[in-house]
Amino acid sequence: MKFTLSICFLFCFSANLFANTRQTAWRWRNNDGTETSATWKAPVNTSYVMSSRLAPMRLRILTNWDPASCCGQGFTDKLEYSVSNTLGPWTQVTTSTANAFALTGTNTYLADNASTTSQIGKAGYTFNAGKALVSSPTVTYSSGSNQFTENEWIIRGTATTVTNLTYYFRESNTGMVYDTYPSLVTAAILPVKWISFTATGRDNTVTLEWVTSVQPGNDRFEIMRSADGITWKKIGSVKANRTSAPDNYTFYDGHPISRTNFYRIDQYDLDGATESSEIRKVQMADQSNTIIEIYPNPAIDGVSFSILNKDLAVIEATLVNTLGVLMHKEIFKNIRAQALNRLKMDSKPPAGVYLLKLVSGDILQTKQVIIR
Repeated sequence: MKFTLSICFLFCFSANLFANTRQTAWRWRNNDGTETSATWKAPVNTSYVMSSRLAPMRLRILTNWDPASCCGQGFTDKLEYSVSNTLGPWTQVTTSTANAFALTGTNTYLADNASTTSQIGKAGYTFNAGKALVSSPTVTYSSGSNQFTENEWIIRGTATTVTNLTYYFRESNTGMVYDTYPSLVTAAILPVKWISFTATGRDNTVTLEWVTSVQPGNDRFEIMRSADGITWKKIGSVKANRTSAPDNYTFYDGHPISRTNFYRIDQYDLDGATESSEIRKVQMADQSNTIIEIYPNPAIDGVSFSILNKDLAVIEATLVNTLGVLMHKEIFKNIRAQALNRLKMDSKPPAGVYLLKLVSGDILQTKQVIIR
């Protein structure tokens, strides 16, 4: 009995020592649905032409155990790309945009490391769940006798993706055997290139300024803000100019978070493709001890403000438009907490977005006002 067990153990150990997984099938997918409902770009083991460097895409790779063995084994795979499937060199795909391809990092439809179901399939083999990789650069899974796994990598091109070139991909681990390599051909792609992006905080307002190269397909920019650099909230949108020269843009955040603010600009093409700028950090003073409210906002018949938690002897109110042009200036005295203080303007300013700057001693706050 002991001899039989020893032989079995030796056989399993030997099988694991020399056993491999095989990359046997792949398929390109659109990023337009869940793990089960997303549509396909092309048939199994078929390349496609990548027409937008910015659009997220999914690559599903099927690997199976080889040879069939009595013992399972764990694997840790990474996704790599090359311009030659025979010579390499191979570069790992991570969230870094320094290389030609990057994991998207976030995804509307899929969570990082969500389990997969069988979408390609392999006759005669049993499916062993894989993972959807949105931000994780490696995937860990197990496989055994007559089993296969499907991992789905959510990636996009970057500013360094070369046009009119064929790229090859592989899911790599020690001992992987490649029966086929996923491939795609890049077309003549014209991405937005970020020339500059700055964020400056002053008087409780953060001014965002960015310059991009020309791109006829550019639709809009969405301004994103975060308190921790992880969870983001859209705070505004700017329409693209689409001129024949580098485009300059400015956006004012009149309601920054006390202390730390992170900013990112998300650029959207007309075809829905997107690319994000680098992240900028702005440190603001903590003015949470003074609570100022604008009412009503949006304003229709007039602009008023109130100090909710303290009395003030005097306060200077200045209303400017987003270009910094002075629209109104007024001094208020003997301000009572929660009292409504209305700006006495000669005429109603044109509809639009304005900034109301309020100064009193060491209190300095700027609030965004929408006038309709």
